[in-house]
Amino acid sequence: MSDKLDDLLKNALAPSEEPSAWLNNRIIQIAKGDITMRKPFYKSARFAVAAAAVILAAGGVTTYATWKYLSMDEVARETKGDKLAKAFQGRDAIRINESQTHGKYKVTLIGITSGKNLTEYYMSGDDGKYEDRTYVVTAIEYKDGSPMSMESSGSNFLVTPLIKGEKPWQCNIYHMNGGSSSFVKDGILYYLSEWDNIEAFAKRGVYLGVLDNVFLDNMVYDFDEETGEITQNKDYKGMNVLFTVPMDESKADEAAADALLKKWQKDAEGDEEDSEPLDGFEEEAEKWDIDRIQKEAVLVKDSVKKVKADKDGMLNYDWEWNGQAGSASVLEETLFEKGQTGMSEHYNVTNGDGEKDLIFETYYRNEDGTVTISIYHTK
Repeated sequence: MSDKLDDLLKNALAPSEEPSAWLNNRIIQIAKGDITMRKPFYKSARFAVAAAAVILAAGGVTTYATWKYLSMDEVARETKGDKLAKAFQGRDAIRINESQTHGKYKVTLIGITSGKNLTEYYMSGDDGKYEDRTYVVTAIEYKDGSPMSMESSGSNFLVTPLIKGEKPWQCNIYHMNGGSSSFVKDGILYYLSEWDNIEAFAKRGVYLGVLDNVFLDNMVYDFDEETGEITQNKDYKGMNVLFTVPMDESKADEAAADALLKKWQKDAEGDEEDSEPLDGFEEEAEKWDIDRIQKEAVLVKDSVKKVKADKDGMLNYDWEWNGQAGSASVLEETLFEKGQTGMSEHYNVTNGDGEKDLIFETYYRNEDGTVTISIYHTK
């Protein structure tokens, strides 16, 4: 990059903004059956929230970008510094420059690189720094050319890897010690996303999903149980762009790929098991039952949604309230008797800001077989 462009970038680029970590709380399972917990963006703090999503839509047109974007190394320099920028200039970097349009958005997958010790700025967790990483650069803009802004859209997107053969809602950025940085330049929103190095999956197949929401459940993408293929759900009411990511198959390692899957699953389970108990929370939660929730707690009207169980009978769902967010999965048969409709006597509860501030998730099976999940909070 020229010295002139260096100066322009230093003077003109907006500062990068790191997304905040998810709410640090523990989901207590009062209901019969287990909740499958998912991993947050940042494992540097201990969490017990999961990955799921809301109901969003479909379509998409693929093109190859007429170049008007910052390059991979320019985005990397702005967010992670010169060392990663040089890695994006190296031979291991893969320049993709593929664009898809969906609704009012245009999304461009600019490129990808992977390796060890590629930046001075590491994410870290309980087991130390995450040094062996995959980095992806994407650009998101309005299709009509209107300028994007951090204030209106900077934290409203999810850029996530998906692995062929693995269910998208069970294997994504939330499980892979992932995170992202973003900034707006000339009305275009740039994301530098990172997660554990996934080159080992090169022969299996890797996708990149981009959503206009930060949750991912079983309604966003379709998963073929026989082939392991992942495709867009055409009935999804929101952006669910899906790229097939070219990978260097010479770096594939089936044993390492299997080991990573086991590690991610073990880490996800460990987050739940290792969560510290909250003083007084369980005692307060035990004072509530489904009848009291419906009579005395306050319904969050915007939270009410219908969820369809996946092929394994799991209900994958999310919740948001008062700046807090979380998600989980629960086996439908643990909530209802065979053929039962109406309100389940089982529910889930999380803590809010204090031990007496509770958030409840209730389940109602409809005649069409879907389950309505509603969020209540204590007054």
